Amino acid sequence: MDIDVDDRIAIILSTSNVNQLLGVPKIFDGTAENHAVAILNTLEDWKVTPYIKAMCFDTPAVNTGILNGTAALIERKLNRKLIWLPCRHHIFEIILKGVFEVFWPTTSGPSVPIFGRFKNWWSKADHLKYQSGMKDEFVANALNTDRLEIINLIDNFLTVTQPRNDYKELLELSLIFLDGLPENEISFKCPGTMHHARWMNKAIYSLKIFMFRDQFSLSKREINSLRQICIFIILIYIKVWFTCSLAIEAPNNDLQLLKKLLLCEEIQSSVVQKALKKFSDHLWYMNEELAALALFDNNVSNEIKKKMCEAIINNKESKIIREKRYVAKGIELESFFDKDLSEFVSKNSLMLFEAFDLSYDFLEVDVSLWSNNESYRDNLDFFRRLSVVNDSAERGIALIEDYNNCLTKNEEQLQYLLQVVQEHRRSFPDCNKTTLT
Repeated sequence: MDIDVDDRIAIILSTSNVNQLLGVPKIFDGTAENHAVAILNTLEDWKVTPYIKAMCFDTPAVNTGILNGTAALIERKLNRKLIWLPCRHHIFEIILKGVFEVFWPTTSGPSVPIFGRFKNWWSKADHLKYQSGMKDEFVANALNTDRLEIINLIDNFLTVTQPRNDYKELLELSLIFLDGLPENEISFKCPGTMHHARWMNKAIYSLKIFMFRDQFSLSKREINSLRQICIFIILIYIKVWFTCSLAIEAPNNDLQLLKKLLLCEEIQSSVVQKALKKFSDHLWYMNEELAALALFDNNVSNEIKKKMCEAIINNKESKIIREKRYVAKGIELESFFDKDLSEFVSKNSLMLFEAFDLSYDFLEVDVSLWSNNESYRDNLDFFRRLSVVNDSAERGIALIEDYNNCLTKNEEQLQYLLQVVQEHRRSFPDCNKTTLT
């Protein structure tokens, strides 16, 4: 179930890789109480309330407040605990936002002035005279060691259909930045919409501006700032953004990202510190429940998985307070160098399996035999498909923006209209002749 904050909220039911729009109801104001009531009423209308096991949502305080946030209120009204799955994309947008604001603090206006200048200048650009990032000595020194690995990673991401055009554009720009595309395949799209809600657009703008630094008028400070942001995007952000939607890889990815940031010498200290600060406030997937997802991650060694099982099984009287989010304070971040995933699980981790009515008998079996264990395979199949991003809620909001007050002003009929449109789009995702026939 996805929660999104607006005058309307999109409510999506996710199961077995299917996302069903339940409705985009109005809310009177942005309070957690009104969000919770709208969501619960919609679930009741569809008669699915008893089947809800987890919630996926963005992470503003209105949703995540431990006592009176939307998620907590829904749990209270249902009189049962649910698994919280904060949106992974939202978490990493917050980190990119923090990095960007090291150099360009947020203003009350809808855009960043340098982006507006670049968009107005774009018609004068000679697209053949761009300069890749690797032509800059500082950038080359920072990226050379990882360049080929990042190019291979991006190539793999491009073999998969991306859900939005800006995702694909970011990947292609990153290849151009790294001198990873043949010249005959290089093209640049016209700069698009600018607003604070879309941090990926700011990543796209930053890469594009830096590659036209010889033509577009920039101050020394602006060049230095863009250089740092671009290095962060290429070295850190690309991988975490395009892998963060896989639930079973989330705990290990987050732990490895923390370690990488702590060790990072290629990026300016102020950038690293800001990224660490933002990330340390969003360690949701390292709490006792969700850290257990790493048991199904092929990137985690059998040795670590064995230690995790021992910690879960033997920790009968856990002294760890069960929290929705793992909280790391100050100097404690330095201790992550020596931590592995077994330190984030306990007996409380069994709640992950119990919440979804899944057997965890495999924990008593030797890790090397899991691939042939029915209990393990059932869990792997389920958690592989667990949704930890609420992109579908964004599409629900986009849908109501397209059809609000269109054809009918009757709220009930409008909700039916949205169902029809969604089903049509699912059946006919494009206008190709093969699809229509």
